[in-house]
Amino acid sequence: QGGQADPQHPQARTPAAEAGAAFAKSHGASSLDALRAKPARELLAPVTGAPPTRFGPVIDGWLLTDDVDIAYAKGWQQDVPMLTGMNADEGSAFGGYGKTTPAAFRQQAHNRFGDRADQFLALYPATSDGDAGREQVRSARDGALVSLQLLASARAATAKTPAFLYYFDRAIPWPEHPEYGAFHTGEVPYVFDNLALLKRPWTDVDRRVADVMSSYWVRFATTGNPNGPGLPIWPTFTASSPKVMVIG
Repeated sequence: QGGQADPQHPQARTPAAEAGAAFAKSHGASSLDALRAKPARELLAPVTGAPPTRFGPVIDGWLLTDDVDIAYAKGWQQDVPMLTGMNADEGSAFGGYGKTTPAAFRQQAHNRFGDRADQFLALYPATSDGDAGREQVRSARDGALVSLQLLASARAATAKTPAFLYYFDRAIPWPEHPEYGAFHTGEVPYVFDNLALLKRPWTDVDRRVADVMSSYWVRFATTGNPNGPGLPIWPTFTASSPKVMVIG
């Protein structure tokens, strides 16, 4: 897999293979064995003069046979129960999250939305640096949540099995870095109920969240439904009732 794929869609096999070959050549490797013999640190390091390589999904005809939206529209997916979701601050893993200026925020909106940018900026107004940072975060959360719901709606068009969506907004207590919020993978200690393995100033709220969240995951893995005795009811997602469980 590999290559400069459109982030919204998997890449076709041929350009992906060409990008993979170019990547290998830029690292002085002419075969898979030669690539595998190189340390990971060397392969991850940028190569002077070579374009950056984005490794992403590839429609290879074997593991992935088509684009996700086409598979859902035609009902080609493996129709099994699905549990999926997002963390509120996934973007905090990247520099500049929640830190921007009104001018930069407006320019980003125009780059993304063109002649609809004014509609976006009316929903997320920013007149100061503080406003811009907050609205950047708020719009990122909203955009990701809507994308999650649209994905589940596309699936629901042909699926016969249920889907359960979550929005996780509990920030791991981290006094030194409050700016990360509910960051990417921040839900993992709660899902596995192993808070004790991470030295943080946990509270009773954290322990309750870990108990409930891990119980949901065990129930889902066992039965295909996260609901069970003593747990808050987690509604099934449907296109007409696009409910998302907030955990936090």
